[in-house]
Amino acid sequence: MSANVDTMAYTGEQPWHRQGVDLGDRYVKYEEMLAAAQMDWTVSIRELAIKGTGIEVPNHFAVARDDDDAVLGVVSRRYAPVQNRAAFEFLDAVVGGGQAVYHTAGSLGRGEKTWILVKLPETIEVAGDQIDNYLALVNSHDGKGAFQALWTPIRVVCENTLNVATHRGRLRSGYRLSHFANIEARMSVEGAQEALGLAGRAMGEFKEMADELSQRAVTHDQVTGFLQRLFPLDQKAALPAPKTPTLLLPEPKREDVAPDFRFVFSRRDKTRELIQSGRGNKGETRWDALNGVVEYADFEYGAAEHRTRSTLFGFGKDLKAKAVSLLDGTDETFRPKGL
Repeated sequence: MSANVDTMAYTGEQPWHRQGVDLGDRYVKYEEMLAAAQMDWTVSIRELAIKGTGIEVPNHFAVARDDDDAVLGVVSRRYAPVQNRAAFEFLDAVVGGGQAVYHTAGSLGRGEKTWILVKLPETIEVAGDQIDNYLALVNSHDGKGAFQALWTPIRVVCENTLNVATHRGRLRSGYRLSHFANIEARMSVEGAQEALGLAGRAMGEFKEMADELSQRAVTHDQVTGFLQRLFPLDQKAALPAPKTPTLLLPEPKREDVAPDFRFVFSRRDKTRELIQSGRGNKGETRWDALNGVVEYADFEYGAAEHRTRSTLFGFGKDLKAKAVSLLDGTDETFRPKGL
């Protein structure tokens, strides 16, 4: 495993992160997935003290793994952890009921963040692309995130994770519980079914949006303007005057750009290439534009060992969200909404 991905396991086709223990193309129970992903460890809340003095740090505590004492985060008195096994047991309400199957599970870093991906039986099609549907459960042990279950579509042709493409509706946050006292007692079968219901509604919302994108053509100039907004050279380029159509932003000469910022052009060039001729793309519609960005984020951006973190929690996720905000506008200039 890489330095940034602690442990991982999967069933079926190798997923986008290209790492992990292969459990074969078969149904597995959560105990097997938990063990294969090496997630069968617990955390506990420990008191903090100033090193060498024994002086306690009031109202702050460490979340530490019980198997190796690795400190995963510092939290307040109100924080309550969700153990990895409890997270699996929460999802087992829908897996055991035949409404989903385990697909991927893993932890990042030393276990600061963990996730479980279950595949739902329904599929949808957009412009000839098959989209498989998943429910992703994300948990954190570092005090920096809630316990969440989010719907995640994955484009089969290239395993692109379109996990931010439901931005315009009320379902964006999915099912969510804060890490306060008695959180595990609040994780119920009803909650898992609620998360599944939200996933179904988000699926319909995404299908509507994606169909619209697939029916809206793009020109070379529009893609140029889109890429300038997506990968700005400076704040002025990122936020043009309100009445300035994005596609009319002047493209700066590369030799006039400071060397420290010329990497932006390589990002634009690669993304344009993927929009035009990436896996399943023809460069003709906004759907092609979105999938070119997603392919760049999932397979091209940064070092391979960092992409899982980026796709789920970092730059890749944010880039896809920004692309959707730009593309899902109501005019032909890609003027953004809510940026």
